[in-house]
Amino acid sequence: MSVAAPSCLIQRHFLQLSATLAERCQQLQLELSDQVASLPFGNERWLVTERELSAAEDALLRLHNRVDQDQLVSIP
Repeated sequence: MSVAAPSCLIQRHFLQLSATLAERCQQLQLELSDQVASLPFGNERWLVTERELSAAEDALLRLHNRVDQDQLVSIP
């Protein structure tokens, strides 16, 4: 027999995860902007940051889509 977590705990976890991912996306956007502006021609270190930003944005979108589909919580 499985026990479901109270919906308030699920909602709190979702909100924390969503906020953390959104904050990381903002940090990566700023870092990427700084890297692209300051790196010498031919240095492509910024690509790693761009890939991480893309992955974080995709994860945030998937998280919201999953919650919307499962209707676990209502998002204002």
